[in-house]
Amino acid sequence: MKHRSVSQLTTYAQCGESYRLSKVAKAPERPTAWSIHGSAVHYGIEEYELSHRDMTVEQVQELALSYYDKGIAEELEQSPDYARWLTGGNKKGETDIADRRKLVSDQTKIYIDYAEAHDDEWRVWPVGPKGMACELEFTIDIGGVRVLGYIDQIREYRDGRIAPIDIKTGTKDPGSAMQLGVYAKAIEENMGVRPESGAFFFPRIQRNGTLKGEVWHDLTLWDDDLLAREFSNFDKAERAGIYIASPSDYCRVCSQQDNCRVKGVPGIKERYAEITERPQRAS
Repeated sequence: MKHRSVSQLTTYAQCGESYRLSKVAKAPERPTAWSIHGSAVHYGIEEYELSHRDMTVEQVQELALSYYDKGIAEELEQSPDYARWLTGGNKKGETDIADRRKLVSDQTKIYIDYAEAHDDEWRVWPVGPKGMACELEFTIDIGGVRVLGYIDQIREYRDGRIAPIDIKTGTKDPGSAMQLGVYAKAIEENMGVRPESGAFFFPRIQRNGTLKGEVWHDLTLWDDDLLAREFSNFDKAERAGIYIASPSDYCRVCSQQDNCRVKGVPGIKERYAEITERPQRAS
């Protein structure tokens, strides 16, 4: 049986056409610097925590920037035309790449400063195969569906609370805490305790000069029945080949915008329009 994930479910729910193009048709995507930016910040934070916070800000920044530069260079080899790069706005591709490189440096420092300022409140839970609950892989059954995921952090608070944390390098709150709810279930199945709350952490300074920081969510709403229904319905619909296009403001940052049957580029979108089934694989 194939694995499912929270990102697959949310992409499918947001736009079935985008999901079909990426996961089924395997259509080529337009490059983005924001995905490499996010991965670089996550990498730097993970290495910092795995060092038991012995690394300096400069050392973490160097690691994260090296990761970013390597990822950008590899992507540019495949897509050297900056005009093809999505930026989510009116920026040129090369400008967005440079701006996000600075963000990588800034956001790793913001995280470290925040972690050290709250050192007496929480630490990353010292569990898991790495010795710290960072980028913790899990596979669990939800409603008969195998779900694979990675938890950015599990924090252990001084008052005894355990909480899953997902680090967001973008600006928007996901709106739904389902991702954290799945993490809570995974923690219960693997560690025997189910967190009642979790947070998205934004290492970003807002326009008013304050840190956006933690956005907390009540995870008791995401009980086993609700999670099972969501994943089971998604799995059944996707296996039935149901992919509904949902044109919205999201289209401007969709990496499949050229290939979309609804809003794609004539002469390009037709190449992938009829692909609704994956190549058959042995089970």
